[in-house]
Order: sequence, then C-alpha cells, then structure tokens
Amino acid sequence: MREQGYDVDVERLGNGTSDIGAFSAERNSRYEFDQSSPYGFDGSSEDALKEFWLYESYLRTDYDGDGIAEKRRVLSVGDQILENEPIDRFPFCTITPIKIPHRLFGMSVADQVGDIQLVKTTLMRNLLDSAYLQNSGRMMAVEGQVNLDDLVTARPGGIVRTRAPGAVTPLPTPPLQPYVFDMLQYMDQIREERSGIARMSQGLDEKALTSHTSATQVSQVMTAAAQRVELIARQFAETGVKDLMNAIYELVQKHQDKERIIQLRNKFIPVHPAMWKDKMDCVVAVGLGHGNRDQQMMHLSQLMQFASQAMSGGLSIVNEQNLYNLGAELVKNMGFKDVESFLTDPSKQQQQQEGPDTQEQMAQQEMMLKQGELEIKIAETQIKQQKLQMEAVQNEQELKLKAAELKLEAEQHRPVAIGDT
Repeated sequence: MREQGYDVDVERLGNGTSDIGAFSAERNSRYEFDQSSPYGFDGSSEDALKEFWLYESYLRTDYDGDGIAEKRRVLSVGDQILENEPIDRFPFCTITPIKIPHRLFGMSVADQVGDIQLVKTTLMRNLLDSAYLQNSGRMMAVEGQVNLDDLVTARPGGIVRTRAPGAVTPLPTPPLQPYVFDMLQYMDQIREERSGIARMSQGLDEKALTSHTSATQVSQVMTAAAQRVELIARQFAETGVKDLMNAIYELVQKHQDKERIIQLRNKFIPVHPAMWKDKMDCVVAVGLGHGNRDQQMMHLSQLMQFASQAMSGGLSIVNEQNLYNLGAELVKNMGFKDVESFLTDPSKQQQQQEGPDTQEQMAQQEMMLKQGELEIKIAETQIKQQKLQMEAVQNEQELKLKAAELKLEAEQHRPVAIGDT
C-alpha cells in the first residue's frame, strides 16, 4: 500500500487482529482448505512485511451534509480511511437462477433440491448399514463363557473359544426391504421435477429408444428436459450479464478517449467510444419456442425451397437479397460463423460492380479540378510577369529622367526638376 502512495500507520493497526471481532466461524472455514489465516497477520516482526486486511466498501451516505445521500467508495485498513471518494454507480452485477419478488438474491437449483439430498443421504446410509450388518452382523455371547478377544477379531478361519456350546449366537438382522430402492427412485424423480435436469439431458436412457419410439418423440423429450436450463440461461442474460455489459459500455465510453481500430463483421473499422450515445436503442431477439437447431434448419430449408420456386415462377415477393438472407441463416444454424466464406451478398456485389464507374467519375472530376487550378496558376503567373515588365519600364524611365536632371544641373549650376508641373 505504501508503494502505491497510501499513508498507512502500522502502529495504529497493532498486530493485524484489530478487527478480530468481525470474523465468524463461516469466515474462518473459507481459509481451512489452504491453512491460511483469516486475520491477515503472518507473524512477521518487521512492519514493512506485515499483512493486514484491506476493505473496499461501497455505501450510500450523506457525507457532505447537503441532505442527499451519495454513492461513495471507501478504502480502509483497520480504522484508517485511505480513500473516500464519490462514485457514479456500484460496481456489482448480480446473477440469480430463479428470481424471487422483492429480493436481491433468489434461489438456486441447490436450494430446490437440498432437502432431497438430505433424504437420499439418510437412505443411502441405511442401505450401507444394512449391507455391513449382513456381512458382519452382531453376535450374542453369554457373559463369562466366551473369549471376547476371539469374538471381536473377525478373520477367515478364526477360532472363538467358548466354555459351553451355544455361548455365541448371531443376532438376526432384518432383511433389506425393496421399497427402499423404490424410495430412492421416487426421490430422483422429485429432484428431476424440481430442478428440470432430467436423465435425458445427461444422456439417453436405455428405455428411451424402443421400436415404437419415433425420433420426434425423443426430440420432444430432450427439448422439454432442456427448457429449465434455457430458462436459467435467459435469467442470467437478462439480469447480471445485461447489467455487466451496460457497466462495461459505460466504462469504455467514459475512459476510452482515443480512436481504436477493431474488427467488426470481418472488417477493420475505426471506433471512437467518446462519440457514442449514452444509451443505444437495441432490441434483443431471443429464439423462444422454436425448437432445436435441427428443426430450425428444416424450417429454413422448406422456406428456401418455397422462395426459390416463387422466384423462378416470376412472383415478385422474393428477390436475390431474400434468398441470401435465408442462406445466411441456414449457414449460421449449421454452426459456421463466417457466412461470407460460403455465400456472396448481392448488395455488396452490386456495389463492387458500380464501384469502378463511380471511381472513374470521381477521378475525372478531380482531374478537371486540377486542370482548372493549373490554368488559374498560369494566369496568375502571366499577370505577375506583366506587372514585373511594367515596373521595369517605369524604373527605366525614372532613371533616364534622373540622369537628365543631373546633366542640366551640372550645366546650369542650379536645381532642375524635369517632369514637375
């Protein structure tokens, strides 16, 4: 912290355990996996090597006393405030799988099936206990008639010394009831209904593909099993991921003050974030209820076939651009991102065809402009030469008049001004 310019008083912090009261058993358990100290003190006797907890806190408070609560960022070590500055927004984005009204944090899949896990753990423990008792059951021994060391030591071919026949008899173990396994399957079924994560989504069941089961039925089952997962993904996209992208957009717009060249749609274009608007009017189209990718490809293929027949039949409802858009969507559904490698956009092809004529016109106009500028420069040069010639003639006449004046003054011994009126 001192290397970064902060003034930290180690003497006020003591040995690094000044905030020991803020720690709980839950916080301590987070550091058990690597045996690190939750108190931030490494035991070093040198002040410059001591480690302390640095708190970066965000709160809403009326710090300046104007009656309005502002968002502030406070950086502190112990009871020392290192930074206290106002901020525009809290840098946090929350994501929750299952939203609960009027709650910041909702529920997760684990919250829905936590009790089922506890029940299954209990049933599995009972199953294991029953198996243990079946293999190594409890024994009933007459006190004083059995060597207990021999009885406790269980090994193959072992001998148990007794003083009377019948001194050791096994205690009967109740047989394991089959309804326990039915109960486990029932709990798995409840878990699948609550979480939406079914066996079909993890891999096809051996009973799914039978002689009377069609591919459409299997596809419907797989789609239904993935609906809950897709719902959670949409919740993530519309809550935390959306807020995160808005925050990144705001930071880029605020702090990126230089133009950069980025690759967008397979083209390198200049981007200046400072010129962007505060908010963009965008609409996100989410494919809901349209089946899986195979069904979408089948629908697009049928639509492309209809469009091709309509175009070949002379109907004006389809053009080349519509066919290209259908083909581009079909290529995207196949998993290929670069559409231009497979299809050529007719609008761009038309621009390329029109491009040389436009360039030639621009070149001709530029040549005409250059010729006009050259003619103007030639005319200006001629005018300058004429001015220079007139100035030379005028200077020559003035020199002749001056020579005549000097000659007359020498002859007449008096001042003479030739040309004065």
